[in-house]
Amino acid sequence: MVQWRNSLLLIALFFCGQNLNAADFSVQVGSHVQQVDISGTSISQIDFPSVSEDANLVFTIDASGWNLQDTESAAFGFSIERHDKESTVSTDEYRRALMVVRPLKVENGVISLLPDTEVRGWGWKYLNQGELAWRTVSNQTEVAQYISINGQSIVVDYHNLRTAARLSAVSNPNDFDWEYRLLWSDHLSQGSLQPLSASEVIDTWLPISLDSSFTDPLSQGYGVNGRFTVGQVAATNVDVQLNPGWNLIELPYTVSLGTGGIPVQQLESVWQIDVTSGGFTQINPQEISMLQASTPYWVKLSINEVLTLSGVTMLEEVRVTEGPQWNLVSVASNTAVSSIYDQLSTQGFWYWDGEQWMSALSGVPTVLNGFDVLQPGSAYYYK
Repeated sequence: MVQWRNSLLLIALFFCGQNLNAADFSVQVGSHVQQVDISGTSISQIDFPSVSEDANLVFTIDASGWNLQDTESAAFGFSIERHDKESTVSTDEYRRALMVVRPLKVENGVISLLPDTEVRGWGWKYLNQGELAWRTVSNQTEVAQYISINGQSIVVDYHNLRTAARLSAVSNPNDFDWEYRLLWSDHLSQGSLQPLSASEVIDTWLPISLDSSFTDPLSQGYGVNGRFTVGQVAATNVDVQLNPGWNLIELPYTVSLGTGGIPVQQLESVWQIDVTSGGFTQINPQEISMLQASTPYWVKLSINEVLTLSGVTMLEEVRVTEGPQWNLVSVASNTAVSSIYDQLSTQGFWYWDGEQWMSALSGVPTVLNGFDVLQPGSAYYYK
C-alpha cells in the first residue's frame, strides 16, 4: 500500500503563505448554502431542496480578492423576482423587490456604512395584485438590519428587504423560480467582469427610470445575475467523519461550532486554505460560529474518538479549486477515484487520513493504492 508519512509537507503547507480568497458569492436558502466564483455576468441556475415556509434568503458578496478603491461614495444595488410557475394566466405573476444602498465607505480594503448611508427600497407585484411600496431607510442602525457589512463582505437579507419595502416579511420560498441581480459601483472593482454601461444599468439591471438616484451611483459599475429554484431537488443526509488531530476537509454543508456541530472546546486550530496563492489564513475558533460549505480547511481536533457530523447535501457534484501547481477536489457523495482521473486530467490524488499521507495513482492496482473512493467532507490534493 502506498502511504506517505511526510510531516514536512504538512508543515510546509501551513506556512507557505497567509493570503485568503474565498468564493466571491454565495446564495443561502434556509440552512442550505451554495458558493460560486464570479467569472462572468451570468451565474448558472442553482436548485435547492424544500425548506421551511419561513426560511430566509441571504446573498453574500465576498470582495476580499477584488481591487477596492478608497472612496466615500460606493454603492450597491440588488433586485429579486419571484416567479409563480403555477400561474393560471398566460403571463406568470411575479413579485419584485429592489434596493440600492448608498453611500458606502471603502478604506484600506474595508467596506463600511457611513452615518448618512441609506437604503432605498421598492417592492411590488405584477398583474392585477396592486401592491406597491417604496421606502427610504436612513437610520444607520436600521440600515444595518437590511444589509450587513463585515470587512470585505456584503450580506443582503431578502426578508428584511421585504420589510424595508413594506411588504410582508415572510415569503414562502418553496416551489418558485427566483431571479436575482446584484450590482455595485466601480469603486468595488471585480477584475473578472466587464463594467456595465449606464444604459445597461437603467434598462436591465435596475429598471427604475422614475428615480435616477437608483441608477446614477451604479453607472459603469459591475453586476451579476442568476436564477435559483427551491423544492426542485431531493436533499440527501450525508455523514462526515473527523479524526483526532489534523483533518484536511472541504465540507458539503455548513457545520456549526458548538451545539449540534463541532465542540468549540475541542477545536484546537483552524486554517483556511487558499489554493490560488498557496497560502493559508489562521482563524481563531473563538471568533467564528461555523465552518462554511465548499471551503477547504485544515482543522485540528483534540478528541479521542472519531467525530461524526450529520447534515444535508443537495447536489452529487465534484467541486474543484484550482491552484497554480496543486489543486483541491471535494465531493458531495462517495465517488470512485477511477471515475474522475480523466475528468480532472490527473494521474493521482493525495489525502491526509489523520495520521499519514495516502495516495491513489492511476495505473497502480487498486489493492496497492491507499484509497479508491473520494468521500464527502474530505479534501484531496492533485496536480
